[in-house]
Amino acid sequence: MSMKVMAVQAILVLGPQVHRGAIALPPPPRLLPPRSLPLPPPGVILQNLRPLGPVTVVQNSRLLRLPPELRNRIYGLVLLDEVQEFRFSFHHYPTYPPVLQVCQQIRHEALCIYFRSAHFEFIIHWRGLGALLRYLDGLDAQAQLQLLHNTNVSVHVIYDDYHPWYKEITKLMGQFAYAYQHHGPYITAEDYEFERADVSEMRSKAARVKVRAARRAAETKATEKKGADVVKADKLAAKAVKHKDVGKALLHRELGEVWDQIMVVLGPPLEDDGSYHESRVNF
Repeated sequence: MSMKVMAVQAILVLGPQVHRGAIALPPPPRLLPPRSLPLPPPGVILQNLRPLGPVTVVQNSRLLRLPPELRNRIYGLVLLDEVQEFRFSFHHYPTYPPVLQVCQQIRHEALCIYFRSAHFEFIIHWRGLGALLRYLDGLDAQAQLQLLHNTNVSVHVIYDDYHPWYKEITKLMGQFAYAYQHHGPYITAEDYEFERADVSEMRSKAARVKVRAARRAAETKATEKKGADVVKADKLAAKAVKHKDVGKALLHRELGEVWDQIMVVLGPPLEDDGSYHESRVNF
């Protein structure tokens, strides 16, 4: 049996023996008035935490018969023991601790403790930003306010390569992005191998990747320009050779039979010292 379960059982058995110095407790919550509509059937996951309308308070709950301070102590033991991990891809089906799904009264009392003090890890693929936004938008105002002030929030971002998504995620998340930048670490990751880094390191990494990409683009452009210059030079040389050959052909056609004798002069030097062998020219 876990220590958490033993602690809860001990509290239920011993009754209202409260040690106020153990943890900081929020003000005792007010009891909600009785309602008329029932809760959803057991096992149905709440899709968000917006008010669901009137519900019936569990009248025979031993937990609700305890003093508010003791109930808050139990909520802290149950809700704050484990990290709350949420994965956001293209779809997200939110789940919450079972204690928040018992009844409206317990959810109302435990909501602040859960969203203000629990450790949250939001694991997001950069293409799944919309799922995170839908989750945040689905929280009621009280839950959003508590989550904004939660300093135990980490954000894992899974990326495939450099993508200019950072400005978009900051703009769309709005106040949540601002709060997480200043209170909770951002975590970047590749292939689910999480690498912890704060937001400044993430920005530096993106800047370095951007610089490398710009340098590679400049090198590619320079290589292409160099290749274009070589091609242009080759074309000019070929054009010059062609013009020379055309000129020789025209000269050959004009001079006729004496062309072979003139070619001796126009051709390469015949002597070792670079001079032409004039004796072979016969006009």
